Amino acid sequence: MKKTFVLSRCKEFCILVGLLCANIGYSQQSLGAESNGSITDLPQVIPPSPTVANLMHFEEIPVDTYTGQPNIVLPLFSKKMDGGLLFDLSLNYNTQGVRIDERSGWTGTGWSLFAGGTISRTVLGVNDDEYILTPGIYAPGEVGSFHSGYYKQMKYLRDFQSGNIVINPNGTDFKDYQNFLWNTAYGPQTYDYQPDLFQFNFMGYSGRFIVVNNNGTLKPILISSSQKVKIELSHDRNTFEISSFTVVAPNGYKFVFDQKEITKTQNRKSGVDQSGNALDSAIQAFKEISYTSSWHLSGIKSPSDFTVCSFNYQDVWVHYNTQKSTQTATTRNSPSVFNTYFDRNNPNAGFNASLVPPERLTTWNILQVSTKKLKEVTFRDGTKVAFTLSPDRHPEQDNATGCILEKAEVFDVGGVKNKEFVFTYKTTSYNRLFLMNVAERSGASRLNYKLNYNNEEGLPGYGSGAKDQWGYYKFRTLTRSGLQFNPGVLNPGGGIATTGVLTGITYPTGGRKEFIFEPHEFSFLGDVLVDPKDIEANYQDITAISNVTLRHNPINPSVNSSDILLNIPNDTGANVTISGLTGNDESIGYHFLEFVPANASLRTIRIRDLKTRSHSISLKQGSYVVRLKSLLYLPDGSSGSPEVSLRTTLSYTKYLGPVVKYKTGGGLRIQEIRFTEGLDQKTKVSYNYPLLDPTTMNTYNISGDSYSSGSFDGALGMTRKSIKNVTALLRGSTVGGLAGRCSGNRVNTSFLVQQQGNAVEASLTKGNYVGYKNVEVYQDNNGKNVMLYTNAIDYPSYDARFYEDIIPAQYNNPEKDLDFKRGNLLERSGFDNNGRIIEKTINRYDYQILASEKYFFKYSENEPCASALAYKGETYQNYKSLSVQESCFPCGNAADFIGIGTAYYDYGLPFLKESTVENYFYDAAGNQKMTTTNKRFNYSLKNYQPTYVVTKNSKGEVLTSRTQYAHEVNNIRLLSEHRIIEPIKVETTKGALINITKLSTQNTIYKDFGNGLYLPQKIQTSKGNQGLDDRVVFHEYDAKGNPVEVSKKDGSKIYYVWGYNGTQPIAKIEGYSTVNTSQQHLINAAITASNADVSDATENTLRIKLNAIRNGFPAAQVTTFSYNPIVGITSITDPRGEILYYEYDDFNRLSLVKNTQGHILEQHNYNYKN
Repeated sequence: MKKTFVLSRCKEFCILVGLLCANIGYSQQSLGAESNGSITDLPQVIPPSPTVANLMHFEEIPVDTYTGQPNIVLPLFSKKMDGGLLFDLSLNYNTQGVRIDERSGWTGTGWSLFAGGTISRTVLGVNDDEYILTPGIYAPGEVGSFHSGYYKQMKYLRDFQSGNIVINPNGTDFKDYQNFLWNTAYGPQTYDYQPDLFQFNFMGYSGRFIVVNNNGTLKPILISSSQKVKIELSHDRNTFEISSFTVVAPNGYKFVFDQKEITKTQNRKSGVDQSGNALDSAIQAFKEISYTSSWHLSGIKSPSDFTVCSFNYQDVWVHYNTQKSTQTATTRNSPSVFNTYFDRNNPNAGFNASLVPPERLTTWNILQVSTKKLKEVTFRDGTKVAFTLSPDRHPEQDNATGCILEKAEVFDVGGVKNKEFVFTYKTTSYNRLFLMNVAERSGASRLNYKLNYNNEEGLPGYGSGAKDQWGYYKFRTLTRSGLQFNPGVLNPGGGIATTGVLTGITYPTGGRKEFIFEPHEFSFLGDVLVDPKDIEANYQDITAISNVTLRHNPINPSVNSSDILLNIPNDTGANVTISGLTGNDESIGYHFLEFVPANASLRTIRIRDLKTRSHSISLKQGSYVVRLKSLLYLPDGSSGSPEVSLRTTLSYTKYLGPVVKYKTGGGLRIQEIRFTEGLDQKTKVSYNYPLLDPTTMNTYNISGDSYSSGSFDGALGMTRKSIKNVTALLRGSTVGGLAGRCSGNRVNTSFLVQQQGNAVEASLTKGNYVGYKNVEVYQDNNGKNVMLYTNAIDYPSYDARFYEDIIPAQYNNPEKDLDFKRGNLLERSGFDNNGRIIEKTINRYDYQILASEKYFFKYSENEPCASALAYKGETYQNYKSLSVQESCFPCGNAADFIGIGTAYYDYGLPFLKESTVENYFYDAAGNQKMTTTNKRFNYSLKNYQPTYVVTKNSKGEVLTSRTQYAHEVNNIRLLSEHRIIEPIKVETTKGALINITKLSTQNTIYKDFGNGLYLPQKIQTSKGNQGLDDRVVFHEYDAKGNPVEVSKKDGSKIYYVWGYNGTQPIAKIEGYSTVNTSQQHLINAAITASNADVSDATENTLRIKLNAIRNGFPAAQVTTFSYNPIVGITSITDPRGEILYYEYDDFNRLSLVKNTQGHILEQHNYNYKN
């Protein structure tokens, strides 16, 4: 009863403040809710520092069954702030942390600490504000897009393509455009043509944007976010260096990012050119580039510009190498042409090789990052959270750099520690950091959260080659293409791909959550059904020849071994191993291992290099004779016997048929979550991902339950194959053509280029590699839910040609981002234990393109102009000055031979257009009845909020709610402060068409109260068609925007006294007329006392001051409050002077409620197992 009494006494206060918050407070609703210089074409993608990169995963990951990624969170501390903002300190887990190429942050493998916020930059090509321009031919230099003239040329290109201008070949604009294109590919310095990508993630807001140079002013362009934020920046007008960002939330609160992380990077390359020369130091000097890679949140400000909380940082240097990306180029020219120009016997082979792709090239970056690690978060009421670093350095970073978070401490207003969270780690033998325990400590009390992993000691270290094409741990296996890391086959139950992944959390109660992960499965590549012959699980490893000895003597056939008969059931790749080779060098040089097909139309395969142990060959279906033979030659008797012998083993993969209909890989998904206590399993939730959608199955003419509904949208793994054609002036042993640059012969060369990137750089769909169309969720003894989503089957990025073995050149051009159309719930059906449907939700969406930023992208792999290649490193003017010569002549303008394609950054969002909920009921006889509720939504694209919601039930009754915001009523002040989600006018009606009855209206009138405060003055309401009445009038606010004097509809006034630095109401005064000077002194004294409340003694002082207010208003009703800002309310004194005291335990949990006499009214006990 006492508890109910307290709530009833607060009810009126809560209603009034709630009305205020509904109009000026923070509100966030989901959409649909009511309420060159290089001879390599490898991209230069430099990620942010490890901890920041980990945070970005949570920008990209929607936690739902669409991706199979569970939301695993350890909440540590939370605090409500102004405007409805919530500071939430938590540890969040992501399975992608166990990828081999992933370095962990300061909280260990897979874990990220969410506390503040970051804007990070991923550099594409050259960082946009870079400007290193040294005059002269071949002078090193890089020019970022802010300086390179890129945006001027983009405007020219757009105007030309749209027909706004007519090309004038002699005009300045045309010449500037051609000169710019030249500089992107052949100029003395590298001109950047790719905007860098910026990402933000803070307190529930996330998204991506680019920054463009708009006539000398940098302008952020939002390209992805479900919230209507406004981004502002400050920059140097000459260097274009960005000093800070300010992101304004839709409620007007401003998040300032000005704490910069500086990255110093050196680009490293090594390899071998086509003539066999090492390229370790010949490609590019090891220059160092410094740029800002991240901006961290330093403060949050209200719309009226007071600071809500601030963030302080400590600098920590981190040194590390990025994972290597590798490119190989294999000639497609005939051996005679290739050897003529690239054989080492040609003294010009090195020069020729400098004009074509290297045989092998590996690139990486050495990074030194001055990172910003949180030191303190200070709140407006004086409380704070502090972060302490361990004296140990991070084992995954180089040169004893990096840091480990040791603990987070919570301090009250007086600087006294309230509690702390201590983190315990384990460093494995492979130098992987794992978080093993989180201890919440307060005084002598301690609560432990223990973390368990799947064989964390077995996870290889960063940079290991033991990984699949998605970067997860994988053993070497024999595949159809030889010995390699097989991306398609994993051991049953997830195998070693799950090594190091989180398996359980044991809570202080003794309860435990257990997680079982398994690899993703997918039957589709985009909207292309996977061919069973491309599924590795449909093949069996066969050893057809096992360590068989072959012998051959060209002059004594009697010792020759018998031929081996080999039957190959299907086209396959085979691995041939040679060992035990004997014979003299002359004889070995003339011998070869031969595979002679019975089918005369097939080619005989010969292995001539017998000294190399392992060989990969391709065999067509059929029978073969395997034997050791030699060319006809006359042995030199001085070298000894010409006999050669060896042992050989041949293995291949046999196709078993379409047994398995899905590929495996692409990371991990949740299979099962168990909740246990001791040895007892309390509940279990299981997840299945089969293809169930009849529309999809009919489209592809498939049936059965053996297909996965998963779709992978993108290049499988990180391997890309393409053809690069290069026309170059190549020099033979005797140089042909003219002297100087034009010497040599014009030769068309062609190469098969394979690029192997690293998984960390891969594009993801909704934060994962695979998205599912159907998901089944089973819970023990509680039926199941079946979900239907949109995925890449519905909205693929590419057509079938993209998934060919060799990717056509145009697919190097980035496709539009369609991810906003995927992962949207179309249907959810709930079934009981008997399989009867009990509820079904059907959703329809409206997909809106909110903005489209057009840019061009240099996609061509080819070099068709020999003279341009010859003049690489010189100016465009020098190239254009060429006269027509025998071997070296102009190829036209730069745009004629530099492949340029148009690309777009499309900013799109899914808006829930209609949602129907069907509820099913069954009587004792099993007869079914159904009710439906249908809702239709319309949205404002100015703030992404619903402007009207129409609800219709099974009886045909229709309710409509119409809402107007700042844009609809053209409230200039709210718009200028970006307070665009505050409902200003809400009207509710009943009925449809001509039978519409108005039910109610609420309207808010705003006023400028000074001090930058533009807040509600009146909240008006009406019923039916009656006129609007003033329900609440706000007469006064304090400097922080808190309501001070408010009157209700009946004219009675309420006075609120705000203490604790304006964060909490400490008194409510009712039944007064005015506040005189002496009464104001009493109020001010209480406010001062609350600001100084740091202990039991000061709290007693505050209560005395509050009691003085009560005595100073003898005719009024006064309710007072005291708080511990870290914990919550500590006492409420009602107008009669009766007090309720609230006491808390060491962990800030309510333990006792007492009355004025000290009698216990409520007691809460928290009992822990053991």
